[in-house]
Amino acid sequence: MHTLTTIEKQLEIRCRKEIKEIVSKFIFDIEKLEEQCGVSSNSYSFDTKDSDLIYLKSHSLQHELEWMLNKEHLSQMIKLKSEDLLKKLDLLT
Repeated sequence: MHTLTTIEKQLEIRCRKEIKEIVSKFIFDIEKLEEQCGVSSNSYSFDTKDSDLIYLKSHSLQHELEWMLNKEHLSQMIKLKSEDLLKKLDLLT
């Protein structure tokens, strides 16, 4: 039988995969837009609060978005999936 830690770890893996899929779709949509517009961006620039300019290559943009979403949403996603799983288990009893 799986321990609670193993189940939680599997939920975390699923949540990270879900975030990765969301970001991959977003990046795909950006590439599709660039193709429609006849533009190809090798990097993206961002202004920060300090007025410094940050440049990210496409693959770095994907990595940063995944990191940001994992940092801000992963624990809540795991919590919600855990609660959902507990509700389903409760229905079985």
